[in-house]
Amino acid sequence: MLRSYTVADVFTLANGSSGTIAIFLCLNYIAEGRNQFLWIAFLLLFAALGCDIIDGYWSRKSGGNRFSRLIWILWRMLSLFA
Repeated sequence: MLRSYTVADVFTLANGSSGTIAIFLCLNYIAEGRNQFLWIAFLLLFAALGCDIIDGYWSRKSGGNRFSRLIWILWRMLSLFA
C-alpha cells in the first residue's frame, strides 16, 4: 500500500492535517486565551490552502489513482462537517 502513494497524496494528507490541527488550536485559544494558538492556526490555514492548490495541480497532472481519490473524498467530507 505504501508504494501506491503519490506526491499528491502527501499534499492531501498535509492539507487535512493542517486544517485539523488549526481547528484544535482554535479550541485551545478559546480554552486558554493565548494569542499564539490563534496565530499559528491562522498560518496553518494558509499552509492548508497551499497544499490544496499543489495537490490539485499534481493530481490533474499525474492522473491520480484509486487510493488518491479515496483520500480526497475523506478529507472533503471532514472539511465540510468541521
